[in-house]
Amino acid sequence: MTGAWVAIALVLVGLPLLGWFVSRRAMWNRLTPRAERDPYGATVRRHRLSVADVATVRRALRTGEELESARLRAAVVDWAHQELGPDRPRAPWWVHVLILVWLAVFLANTALLVAQGRWGEINWVAIVAGMGSALWLRRRRAALRRAARVNGGAPEDLVDRPDPR
Repeated sequence: MTGAWVAIALVLVGLPLLGWFVSRRAMWNRLTPRAERDPYGATVRRHRLSVADVATVRRALRTGEELESARLRAAVVDWAHQELGPDRPRAPWWVHVLILVWLAVFLANTALLVAQGRWGEINWVAIVAGMGSALWLRRRRAALRRAARVNGGAPEDLVDRPDPR
């Protein structure tokens, strides 16, 4: 019973004291936050887009349509270049490696199940979801390229180049 009271006292008194002690260390004073990069917010400010304009630009990017306003066309081209350009945010290399390893194991397992005639054990949901994701990504990139091209962007700027980093 005494051990329980001591444990409760340590939790009620010790944890706040530990938090106070750790927060006073000089290490926390040396930490400086990194500046967050907001390319889409910068595009909205640079082209002075209203909320309705952002919706129009996003619809044009999604459908690949041409806009009448020169200001909105410039915003579409700028936004498409950010989405397709070499400076777009990318996943680290190890994420791509993990995806490729998972895909290789999944395809090998599926081929083995097909060869053995065990069609009921194949993960059809993963196959349909993967194919749907691939088709969606392909159509999205094609719509971005088309939107930039019809709104005045140079097609040679929209070619995927390897990341220079």
